[in-house]
Amino acid sequence: RIPRPLAIEPADPRTPAQAAYRALNAGELDLAKHYAQTALESVSEGVFFVKNANTVLGQVALARGDTTSARRYLRNSLAQQQELEDRGADNMWQHLQHSVISAALGETEEAIESAITAVQRGAIYPVLWDPDPAFDAIRDDPRFQAMRAEVQERFEAERAKIEAQEARPSRSGG
Repeated sequence: RIPRPLAIEPADPRTPAQAAYRALNAGELDLAKHYAQTALESVSEGVFFVKNANTVLGQVALARGDTTSARRYLRNSLAQQQELEDRGADNMWQHLQHSVISAALGETEEAIESAITAVQRGAIYPVLWDPDPAFDAIRDDPRFQAMRAEVQERFEAERAKIEAQEARPSRSGG
């Protein structure tokens, strides 16, 4: 299922970055590395979807025990985050990305603070938090667990609101 996005939109530079993220979460490290390298060749800026390519490459390197390469990739990703911040970016994706990088680097306080800020900015989707191996290092922290409980609560409230809207009869008369 992971290669399919490239067949759908091969020219979109976000596609290999998204495929890399999905492959990483599926534990397919070689495929994640391949797609992340493809994404790096496609573009040189910022966050695509949840993670940029340097973050995925850093996580692949960590999973393989190559901490030197992991830190290099993750620091590159932090530099990209700083560039976007300097240009005024302040959204859930920025903070989520920063949380992922910090967690992968073992910077617990920074990771949790960024995660909480991401939720405050709208990152209320459990799928953003649950499968990501970067958060394994902080999953047991009570602050992360409280944030995760808030995510679930807000997500369920949003889902109920949407379901209620869909159940109402249309006013358009048609």
